[in-house]
Amino acid sequence: MEIEEQKKFLKKALIDSFVEESDAYKKTIKIINSDLNKSNINYQYTYDEFCVEFLNETLKNIDKIDIFGYDEFNQFYVNFWNFNLYNLRQMLNTKLTKLGHSFDEFYNKSEMKNKINEN
Repeated sequence: MEIEEQKKFLKKALIDSFVEESDAYKKTIKIINSDLNKSNINYQYTYDEFCVEFLNETLKNIDKIDIFGYDEFNQFYVNFWNFNLYNLRQMLNTKLTKLGHSFDEFYNKSEMKNKINEN
């Protein structure tokens, strides 16, 4: 699959998942917003803003981790999970930098880190 086809496929899949898996995304946003609050960072994501930023970050980074180059579903799933974590980290790093904060400092204190490490 060519990169533009991958982008179209991924964009549609993500947009669909924002609707079908909205509860999971809302839970993620709740954890992130709680971590932002605990870190005294004056910012809270809305659902729409999170989805737009995550989609844009995903499409921007599609060539960083090859999630489509595998025949086995298990390998695809692992790479897709890693890709989503990478995009979330990049998105938050960009947002926190714009707000004048360190992502590493935020992440090391976060509940999000604990939730990721549980899985």
